[in-house]
Amino acid sequence: MKITQGQYFEIEEFFTEKCRLVETEFIEEMVDHFTDGIEHRMTDGISFNSAIDQTVEEFGGIKTIRKMQWEFQKAFVKKQVREWWVLSKEYLKKPKIYRTILISLTVTLLTFYVCLFTSGHSDPKHFLSGFISGALIAPIVFVLAYFVQFYLGWFRSFGLVKAQHFVNAGISISLSTTSILLFVVIDELHLVMMIKALLLSVLWSVILMLYLATIDYSRKTGADSWYQMR
Repeated sequence: MKITQGQYFEIEEFFTEKCRLVETEFIEEMVDHFTDGIEHRMTDGISFNSAIDQTVEEFGGIKTIRKMQWEFQKAFVKKQVREWWVLSKEYLKKPKIYRTILISLTVTLLTFYVCLFTSGHSDPKHFLSGFISGALIAPIVFVLAYFVQFYLGWFRSFGLVKAQHFVNAGISISLSTTSILLFVVIDELHLVMMIKALLLSVLWSVILMLYLATIDYSRKTGADSWYQMR
């Protein structure tokens, strides 16, 4: 027996409201599985509501379904990080290698300028740490929102933070914290100014290249997959 359109929406609402699922692809996959199971049970004369309850039990209950989404998200995040890494390596190949060379040269000139002409002035670490800390606010907010939305029902009324955005924000946080830690390490080394400047130029060139790959990743996944109302 085929379910009605209204019953289909009830199944979907069960996942979004009762199970508090947020990943669209996983929800669609689960709705398909539930629809098949419910239709099979209704063919045997079982009511729609009883068919839903039995299908939920077959999947192990609401907690198990939530755990299934976590497994789906972990696998998805790993896949997306690999995709981001592929995009990063493209900056070492044509035609993006020319952009990388230009970025590296520009960063190198700026780094040597800062090291040679601002030495003895105000500590650049204060400016850098303040700048990166400010840049980290948005990614940290979205990472927190990604986890909070599973537990606070009222928060979900503002929208859903998708796994793609979690990947983007997580990469941004990792790059920012790594860059400032490595900067501090290099800055504390007792090296000739020219060598220190060269090391910093390599650091900033690599970090900037990885940030550009993050932007490419965000464009590829699309804005709708970052933040979507249901």
